[in-house]
Amino acid sequence: QQINFRIAQSHFFLGGIYTYSRLNIPFFKDSDYLNPYNYITQNSGVTLLAEYDNLDSFFSPGEGLRTLLSYQQNLELIGSTTNWGKINFFMLYFLKITESWTSGFRAEANRATGDTPFYALPFISLRGVPAMRYQGETIALAETEQSYNFTMRWSALAFAGIGYASKSFGEKTIENTVWNAGAGFRYLIARQQKIKIGMDVARGPEDWGFYFVVGSSWLR
Repeated sequence: QQINFRIAQSHFFLGGIYTYSRLNIPFFKDSDYLNPYNYITQNSGVTLLAEYDNLDSFFSPGEGLRTLLSYQQNLELIGSTTNWGKINFFMLYFLKITESWTSGFRAEANRATGDTPFYALPFISLRGVPAMRYQGETIALAETEQSYNFTMRWSALAFAGIGYASKSFGEKTIENTVWNAGAGFRYLIARQQKIKIGMDVARGPEDWGFYFVVGSSWLR
């Protein structure tokens, strides 16, 4: 459950989220690396967030800024198996260079605190990089997307990014740095709502990825 409040008539918002989940993952039962809490666990947490959003479209923005800072805390006091939390920051910025050329930028950073279950650890989310492959107690990433409109409805884009993840196992720290690059196209299917659809092809450090997109690839 989530609730947001706009501050007066500004682009600033304050809000909160309550999240509850219960998971049973028995196939990790005999693992030498995972805490037993990680395969039979219950999470109950509260998130506080602050946000600024003046994007010109929720679905397929072409101008504006959106930035969010949040802190989630799961507590045994309200039903969580363990105490753990996450600090999250992300920013999207779109700048119209010309009538046809739009430049987009994305930055994100996450930090896990306490006894965070393995499935809740932050992970690098980039096109061309397998989801949840590169997890860590700390992650950071940056990506840029350059879009060019050839006609009123058709556009092409290119993108590239880099991400970093770090996790400690006792005295050992595992660090990963990954990259992505790719291209795609968009078609403006709903002009009044500014909704675009299309497809992206991306390459990461391991393999290729293909993505069918409705709205922005950075939509969240």
